[in-house]
Amino acid sequence: ISAFPRNASASCPTALPRNYSTPCPASNGNDGSDGRKFRGKTCAAQVTRFIDKQLDPSISITLLQAAGRPEHMDTIVQKATELGVADITPLVTERTELKLRGERADKKRAHWQQVAISACEQCGRNRVPGIAGPASLADWLAICDAELRLVLHHRADPAPAVAAPGSAALLVGSEGGL
Repeated sequence: ISAFPRNASASCPTALPRNYSTPCPASNGNDGSDGRKFRGKTCAAQVTRFIDKQLDPSISITLLQAAGRPEHMDTIVQKATELGVADITPLVTERTELKLRGERADKKRAHWQQVAISACEQCGRNRVPGIAGPASLADWLAICDAELRLVLHHRADPAPAVAAPGSAALLVGSEGGL
């Protein structure tokens, strides 16, 4: 029997069925689900079986998002997670409103990771996307190994058709551009 982390167990007793011995799926965060039976109101769980179930898209998508206001970034992380993005990197640009350095950057990254975990719990996704630390465009381009790289822009011409890649990177700027 294993206990849930404090932040996950806060809503556990109210979210569970009244019969605490009823199996309930729960993600392990690593491409699978556990069949768990919950006991009592402390949110301890017994893993009864592992279901190897991949819910992510067949293409690995990385989102490079120009960091905006904190409340906007929370929504972006939540929605990108729900849509199946594998990794999210906040981009620091000339027009970035959110200043991310040192301990503040670490706290924001941890906060966004928790937003991604919550989004996974909400939508039933069983793999939590990675949230990288803030990066400049030059630094990110130097390490990006995606087969397909796209800059998303509202005035751009449609991208030419390409064979389905195994990985893609999507760059989204802020409202004022990069």
